[in-house]
Order: sequence, then structure tokens, then C-alpha cells
Amino acid sequence: EEDININQTMKVPWYLIPGVKFHVFMENIFHTWGKVLYDHPVVIIICSLVVLGGLLPGAFLMQDDVLETAVDRIWIPQDSLALDHKAYFESQFDYPPRTQLIIIRTEDGSDILTQENLLKVFEVHQRVLSFNDEGTSFSDICVHFNDTCMFYGSLSYWHFNETLIQNDSDYIGTVKSTPTDFYGSDINYIDVFGFHQDKNITDPDILENIEALTLYYFTYSQNGYSSPSWELEFVEQMKDITSDGLIINYGTARSIDDELDSSLESDFYLIFIAIGLIFAYVVVFLGNFDRYLIKSKIFLGSIGVGIVLASVYAAYGFGAYIGTLYVPPNQVLPFLLLGIGVDDMFILVNELSRTRKSLSPRDRLAHGMATAASSITMTSLTGVFAFLVGSLTSLPAMQSFAYYAAMAVFIDFLCQITIFSAFMGIDLRREASDRMDIFFIKRNKKNVRGREVHSSFGQLFIRRYYAPFLMKKPVKVIVILLFIAMLGVGIYGATNLKQDFDLKTLCRRDEFVFSYLDEVQTWLSHRSVTFFAITPDIDYPDPDVQEKMLQIQSELHKLDQVITTTSWFEDFTEFVDYQNGLVDGYIPIDSYYDYLEQFLQVFGTYHEGNINIVDGVIESSRILVEIIPIITSADQVKAMKDTRAAVDKLKIATFTFAYDFIFFEQYAIIIKEAIQNLGLASVVVLAITLLFLIHPAMALYTTLLVIMIDANLLGMMWYWGLSIDSVTVINLVMATGFAVDYSAHIAHNFMVQHGTRDERCSLALEEMGVSVLSGGFSTFLGILVLSFGSSGIFEVFFKMFFGTITLGLLHGLVLFPVLLSFIGPAPFSNDIIKQLKSMRDMSMDLENQNVPKKVEGSSPKKPITDSSSISIGPSTTSTGEYEVSTSESS
Repeated sequence: EEDININQTMKVPWYLIPGVKFHVFMENIFHTWGKVLYDHPVVIIICSLVVLGGLLPGAFLMQDDVLETAVDRIWIPQDSLALDHKAYFESQFDYPPRTQLIIIRTEDGSDILTQENLLKVFEVHQRVLSFNDEGTSFSDICVHFNDTCMFYGSLSYWHFNETLIQNDSDYIGTVKSTPTDFYGSDINYIDVFGFHQDKNITDPDILENIEALTLYYFTYSQNGYSSPSWELEFVEQMKDITSDGLIINYGTARSIDDELDSSLESDFYLIFIAIGLIFAYVVVFLGNFDRYLIKSKIFLGSIGVGIVLASVYAAYGFGAYIGTLYVPPNQVLPFLLLGIGVDDMFILVNELSRTRKSLSPRDRLAHGMATAASSITMTSLTGVFAFLVGSLTSLPAMQSFAYYAAMAVFIDFLCQITIFSAFMGIDLRREASDRMDIFFIKRNKKNVRGREVHSSFGQLFIRRYYAPFLMKKPVKVIVILLFIAMLGVGIYGATNLKQDFDLKTLCRRDEFVFSYLDEVQTWLSHRSVTFFAITPDIDYPDPDVQEKMLQIQSELHKLDQVITTTSWFEDFTEFVDYQNGLVDGYIPIDSYYDYLEQFLQVFGTYHEGNINIVDGVIESSRILVEIIPIITSADQVKAMKDTRAAVDKLKIATFTFAYDFIFFEQYAIIIKEAIQNLGLASVVVLAITLLFLIHPAMALYTTLLVIMIDANLLGMMWYWGLSIDSVTVINLVMATGFAVDYSAHIAHNFMVQHGTRDERCSLALEEMGVSVLSGGFSTFLGILVLSFGSSGIFEVFFKMFFGTITLGLLHGLVLFPVLLSFIGPAPFSNDIIKQLKSMRDMSMDLENQNVPKKVEGSSPKKPITDSSSISIGPSTTSTGEYEVSTSESS
């Protein structure tokens, strides 16, 4: 183990020197650490568990302190203009009324505008008015107009009057000839009726078959009565309302927030199913099953699964202690880490199983740790840093998920190389002393030990069938052509992706909120959008300001999206002009507020809420602007930017705001966020693989393969009906970090093999193919149960991670070997390989020199002297290994 000066003793190209030195350094560190683990397992386990135990309480005791589910707090950039404008808007004007909405349509898609259906809808309306929450009725909290509760919706054409409905003989004629409702407000049939999102609303015959109606109820918390409390009663009562031939969906102002709170716990039971699946997989494939339970790894596997779960909740606790925001998508982490963490566990155990059995358990653990160091460190660091660069986003939900995921992966890595590896040493002692798994009972049986691992069934299949088939030239050409076609299809799908934020993703599919949001998207997407042009803190009587106030309307009317504007100032100017009070076209400064007082006495019902007067002076005001229905996110972003630009050029303190703009802000940045995060994650992959794969070409090939996987994954998103949003961008960053696993192991093994490129590819597949496939399968088991969850977030994560696993395995085990057979770099020289495998060479030399090694609790090995004494049979090792064992009677 003496130090070797690489520059002096080996002919190593200059560009490989850093990687070789780093690799040797890592092996030496982990080799020494393996000995420490074996010598002091109890101390290391107790110290690690104390730290872990200190973090775990935070996950359960403090999570409520950092939990956030409000949509505008976690899914929207907190530095966005829309949120700043929202805060100012709500500080200056009455908070908008809370809206309760009912959507009713026919089951068979027939015209709902019949007397029978309208009367059924009126019955629903009457039921709503009767809802009572401990003495609070709708009349106590409704928005009033001249002492009358305001309603809005399809029944507005008949003034919510049963008699008018019964006496009407031409409902479509009434709709066409009734411009205003009972309160004198304009009625737009596009806003109160439901038209399928695929319909053309400019069709002159669109009213001939109306399929859906709406009912709106506006409420405030007032006079000690709580609107949110009444809304709960509204939901409970609506669940019991049915009507033959009609489908009724409903939602309240609090429904989405309530659903986000409830969905956190609804699928918690799935974690127990995932644990069961992973545990069964680990028990069956981690070790051998023999009749005396000497070779099995049930105890060790249980420890490993427990460590992975504890790592996730320790990350939750650590995040809670330092005040990191916790958001709903974070509940997916246990499922993801179960599969990924178990993969690291398999790598450690598999490397340990490849060490020479003639070595002492202490040396075996040291050599196993040394050879596994690069693999688990590379994959863990790639995941950690990919998530850390993902946390640079401005979207709080993505930032929170990235923080917690990075912490969970890092804590799991530390637990694997401390607690789990220490238990590996304990398990080696148990096995060496012929003690049973789980019970640690001594079994004095001969020939329980002394079996050497030969080849697994998977390795035999790859060596004899898969690798020779894949290395045939016609097959290689077909593979390349197929993957080029796959990439083309993926790029085509990626170019068709749209940015969107579907609130249904955050809801459970079996809850009323999901159906309600689906109905809104399907039937009410043609509704117009109302926003406000707000003028804060300006000198309103100033003639220049008066001129610009009028210009606001003219500039907004130049926009194609604007339908109408309702300006208090325009009406105010006309009011003063009617009294011949204008001077040179302006309201006189001295009499401005006198005229305003008179104006509000006459028109206050319509405009008082649009003017905020403090101490007799206007502090702010707003102009209502209605724009055309906007369907696509690109048009929504354009409308927001166009309206802002229109008022910005007037050089007056004015901004435009709508509650919809809060979501439009996400659409405006999500593509940039996706490109930034994927770009930075790819740089991280390149940097880390340069260190661990040593050869620059292999690092570059691996990174390009990861980029190809991302491109194909983007295409799969389009075919699955997903869009670019915060949840899918989180998954894309994960895919970039974890897709490395499926190609890096092949790349490293390819470089240490000698022979032709085809031979090296075959050997790399034989040695690493089963491990890569096993890692992919364990990850799939971890996320499989997500497909059975009711949460939309679970569904998205399952689709994205299933795509990542499938594409990763295909690219790593099919395309990559084929590419390496054409353009793979020359292998490392024997000197480099000797240095990289120094630990294993030492153990091999010991055995070749027949240095006797005393193994605790074992008898000397009986040499195999005759081929007839060798029996080969399948065993249940982690790779389904065939083993060679000696037997007196063979």
C-alpha cells in the first residue's frame, strides 16, 4: 500500500492524471475507513444513530411550522410583479368577494335550456339559499345590492324567478333579447353558460345547443359571520344534492386550499406497500438462501431498508429545524429514495461478495468499501448537486423539493457508508463464525462456507446471448437507426409541449375538487378575464394627470385583447361636463373634490368601490378592463405583458393587475427555469463524471447520453398529456441527476477492459449489466405504488420516473454499448488499471501466492482436485448467482 508517484512511475497522459489521483485517493480513504468500520462497529453505529435520532423528531414535531400549501405561496415566484401588485391592490380596495360556483350540465349532452331543466336548476338554487351553518345562512354573508343578496349565473336572464321561468316559451329568444340582469348589470352569455372548450364561440348558432349552466354566489365574512365556515356547510350539503338527468359539480373559495391540506395524508398508506415490496426484493436478492440461513441477508437487508426510510425523515427533520419550507410534492421523496437508496445498498453488498473469500472478514470489508467507493459516491454526489442547482429556481415548490431531496440523498449516502457498512462488518463476522441470519445462533455444520461465486444467471445470459447478438453489425446499425428515430420522435413531442399549470395535478382524482376543476376547464374556458388598471398615489386634480387618466383607456383599447373598459374617471369627467364645469377640457383643481363628492352621491353605487379616498383625498383608484377569453398559456402571458406595456409608456404611476396574472407569471418564466435547471444539472453531471470516469471522452459521452434521455423524456411528456410546469421540471432535474447511473457504470468498466471494442463492450455488459438492471428494477419497485395513488402529483411523478428508468436502461444497456463499439476510447494502460485496482490486485496476489489467511470460525478450505467434485447450481444471491461448491459426495 505504499504511495506511488503517478507522474514518475507510470506513463499517464496529462489529462488523466487528476482523475487517476482522485480515484486512488478515494480508494485509499474508503479502504482505511472499511477497517475502522470493522474494528469499531458499535461506536460508529451508536454515534450515527444519535445524530440520526436527533434529526428525526423534527419531521414529526416541527413540520407544521414549515408546511405551506397555499397555491400563491409555493407555485408562484415570490418576487413576481403580480404578487406585489396583489398586496397593494388588497391594501387599497375591498377584498374581492369569495365566490362559490355550481356547474350543471346534462348527462347525455343534450340541450339544457328546457323548462324542466331550468326548474331543476332553480330547485338547486333554492337549496343553496337554505344552507345554514350553526345559524349562519347565505343572507348573513352575501354581497348586497340595495339590501338584496346578489346572485349571478344562467338564471340571471329570468332574474332567479321561478314564475318567469315557467311562463317563458322561448328561452333562447330571452337570452338573445335580455342584455342586463335584475341588478342592471350586463349579462354575457359566454360567461354564464358553459360551452365546450373545443367549440367556436363566434359561431352564430352556438346558442342552439347549450350543454351547461352556472350559478355564482358571492359572500363576505361580515358582522361576526364566517364565510369560510359556511362554505364547509355548502360543500357538505351539495354532496347530497342530485337531480335526474343532470350532473352537478361545485366548488368554493376555500376548496382548493382544503384539498391541498387533505391530500398530504390521503396516500400515506402507500408507503407501507412500497416498504413491503422493497423489503421482499431485498430479502430475496441480497443474499443466498441456504438451509442453515448462513448466507442469507435478511437482517442486513432490513437494516438497509430502515436506513433509507430514516434518511428521508431525517432530511425532513433537518429541514424543519433550519426552517426550510415544506410543500406537498415532498411527500413523494420516501418512494423515490427507497428505490435509489436500495441501489446503493446492493452495490456495497455486491462489491463485498466479489472480494476473495480467503481474506479475513476485516480485509474483505476494507476491499469491498474501496471498490464500491467511486460508484456510490459518484451517483450520490451527482444527485445531490443536481438537486442543489435545481434549488436556484425562483419557484418555492421546486426550491423546497430540491433542498429536501438533496438532503435526503446526502444523508442516505452518509448512512450507507457508516451504519449500513458497519452492519456489513457485523454480518461478515456472523457468516465467518457460521451463525444463523437474524438469530445469530451458532451452527456447527460442515461445508456451509467455502463457496466461491462463479457467474450469475444474468451474466451467463448476457455473455452467451445478449452481448454477442448486440455486437453483430446489422444489429448495431438497426439499434442506431431506432434510437435516432426515437430521438426524433422525442424532439417532435418536446417542441409541441406547452407551459401550463393545471391545478388538478395538486388534487386527488376521487375528490369533488378534481371534478370541479375539470368541469371549469372543459366548459368555462371561454370566459372573459377582468383586470384592473390601478393608479396609486398620484395628484389626481393635476391637469396632466387628468389627461393621462383618459389616455389609459385609449391605450388599452388599442390592444386586440381588450373588449371593454369601465372608467370612473371617464364617467366623472362626463358628469362635470354635463354641469358645464370643465375648464379647457379639465376639471378645475380647486373644485375637483367638490364635484367628486357630488358624483359619488349620484353614482356611488357603481363607482364608490373603485376609488379609495383617505382623509378627503384620493389615494388610489382602479379602472375595470375586460379582455377576450384567452385559452393558451402563451396568449395569457402575451396579454399580461401587453397590458403592462400599454400603461407603462404613459409615464404615470399605473399598473395592471388581475388575480389570473399570478399564474400567468409562472407561465412567463417556467421555460427559462427549465432550461436553466437542465443546463446547470448537465454541467454538474459532466463535472462529476470527469472526476470519477477519469477519461474526458467517457464523461462527455455519458453527459450526452443523459441529454438524450432528457430530450426523449420531454417528448414522452407530450404523448402523456403533460405540460411544462413546476412539477414536471422537478422531475426533469431528477432525471438528469439519476440517469447517470444507467451509463456511468458501463463507461467505467469499458475503460478497464482490454481487447477489441466489441470484446470490451461485451465484458462491460457481462460484469455491470445485471447490476444496472437491478438498480433500475429496485427504483421501479419504489415508485410503482405511486401509480395507485389518488393524488395527481403521484401520477405525474410515476409517469416521469417510469420514463426515466425505461429510457435510462435502454440508453445505458442498448445504445451506449453500441456507440462505444464504434467510438469508444482506447482502454487504460495496464499501469493505470493496476493502480486503479491496487486494492483488488493486492488481495489477488495474496491468494495467488497461497498466503494462508485465517478466517474466523472456519475450517481450512479443501482444495478442488477433480472436476467431478465440482457441482454447479443456481443460488439466490443478489444477482441470481451460480456458485461452485465442494462436496464429499459430488
